[in-house]
Amino acid sequence: THGRARVWSDVFTLAESALSAHPHSVRANLNYVGLAMDAGDSPRALAVLDAALAEENPPHLRAMARLSRICIE
Repeated sequence: THGRARVWSDVFTLAESALSAHPHSVRANLNYVGLAMDAGDSPRALAVLDAALAEENPPHLRAMARLSRICIE
C-alpha cells in the first residue's frame, strides 16, 4: 500500500508507471506526453514519442506518435 501511495503521489511517477506497465497503450503514451508538454519539457515528450515510433510497436501507436510529433514540432 505504501508503494502504491508513493506512485500515486506524483503525476509523472504515475504516468511513468502506466507507461512501463502498458508501453503499447495510446492513452498511457499521450498522458505522459501531455504532462511533459504541460511542464514545458518537450525533449522528454519527444523521447517518449520516438520510442513509440519503433517498428515493433502496433501501427495505431506509431500513427499517434507521428501525429503528436507533427503537432509538437
